[in-house]
Amino acid sequence: MRSRIVRALLDDPEFGNEPVLYSGNAQPVKRSAGGCVHTPMYFCESAGEAFSRKYDFPLQGEEREDVSADTDTEEAFVEGADYRGKDKKRKEKAEKATTGSLKIAEVLKGVNLYNLLGVSEGATQDEIKKAYRALALEAHPDKQASCSASEAKKVQERFVQIQEAYELLSDNAKRLQYDSSLDFDDSLPRFKPDTGLDFYEVFGECFRRNARFSVKRPVPDIGNPDNTPADVKRFYNFWHEFQSWRDPLVLAQKDCEDELFNLDEAECREEKRWMMRENARIAKVYKQAERDRICELVRQAEKHDPRIQAEKEAKKAAREAELAKRAEEKAAIQRAKEEVERKK
Repeated sequence: MRSRIVRALLDDPEFGNEPVLYSGNAQPVKRSAGGCVHTPMYFCESAGEAFSRKYDFPLQGEEREDVSADTDTEEAFVEGADYRGKDKKRKEKAEKATTGSLKIAEVLKGVNLYNLLGVSEGATQDEIKKAYRALALEAHPDKQASCSASEAKKVQERFVQIQEAYELLSDNAKRLQYDSSLDFDDSLPRFKPDTGLDFYEVFGECFRRNARFSVKRPVPDIGNPDNTPADVKRFYNFWHEFQSWRDPLVLAQKDCEDELFNLDEAECREEKRWMMRENARIAKVYKQAERDRICELVRQAEKHDPRIQAEKEAKKAAREAELAKRAEEKAAIQRAKEEVERKK
């Protein structure tokens, strides 16, 4: 059976005050102008893959001329396919990768999940799983049958907290988001050489503090005065190319960024993509600010590093010695010439 495409014009006065929508057995596809369905430019809601193929995403050039109203939709579309085409899986993967802001259950608001499970922030997944199982057995409601109603309620709430905490921390992506939301000292050292402060103690603490966000492992330590120039160069090269896993959207959420969008509130795929683009724009700003902060830390460290200063002074002394040697050789040659001229 050859299907026919029927377009529903919702704003046509012939339909009266009640909007009329013509649709087949396909899922409805909302269309908006400008990305957001709440904008004044939102003007229609289309129905069906054939409609979207014909009007939402018309073909260009010669292929468009071959498409007519009598096109057999069974031949034009594979059953179960989406009109996004061959890049469907790639686009869906990109959408899933952009999870938006961090979402924490109400029972966990204001609770440090690591303290709740009794593990450190650097705990491995095996350590987290072991701690969760021990706490779940201890706090299980079935083992608190003799408790009063109020005590049973507290036990139930704690058990739910433990379950929710484990569910979040056992997911690597969610854990990175949660770790990004924890309080962190972003300050940089205010180092002055003439104050008697130890360079390695002051900057070493700051570098070790920020090393937790490093994607690459292991993170080299700042070292000591006995390090070779090659070791010092390797350390600073690592931090010049520092890659952070810190989630910029979570940082924006902590700063109460008003322009940040919750993807779950999107009413259609187009609005969700528009929200993702807006969130990506905000994330880019916070990502750059994080890079600038690390670059400033490295710049200050290189400026005050006594090893780099000693190396610069040694190179300067070597250049001056070389210039003095050349000047002496030149003077000796000049004296020899003058001696030859005097004897003539």
